Amino acid sequence: HDALTGLLNRGSFDDDITQLCSNTKSNTSLYLTFVDIDNFKQFNDDFGHQKGDQVLKIVAKMLNNKCDQLNIAYRFGGEEFCIISQNCPEKTCIDFIESLRVAIERLSVKDSKTGANLRKISASFGVARHQLHDSPADLIEKADQALY
Repeated sequence: HDALTGLLNRGSFDDDITQLCSNTKSNTSLYLTFVDIDNFKQFNDDFGHQKGDQVLKIVAKMLNNKCDQLNIAYRFGGEEFCIISQNCPEKTCIDFIESLRVAIERLSVKDSKTGANLRKISASFGVARHQLHDSPADLIEKADQALY
């Protein structure tokens, strides 16, 4: 687990994506979604690294609360998270990811003394579907490209 956010860490992601890519059959769906917090450097620059850490924790908590056994959240690194979704139709996966995007947009960082909102949080998403014979690196590259 990632020490800051409590989500599964990059090592767990690497193990899981390798296993899932090698075991996915043509009739099984597997999606990888990258989640990148928008303007994260600005949080650190404007409010300090402790507020940046708070942003990471807030987003991670929301992801953890919304994910389940078929949608697993990981901290990929820095301000990037990823979600592995399996055994669901494409529309179900896209609807779930859209619900995460909307939920993140409802989050904000507050001033601990006044309770005032300092800034809203938003994130960019890139979703890719695993194709038969895709390696983990192929799937990661596709999701990374979809992010941009």
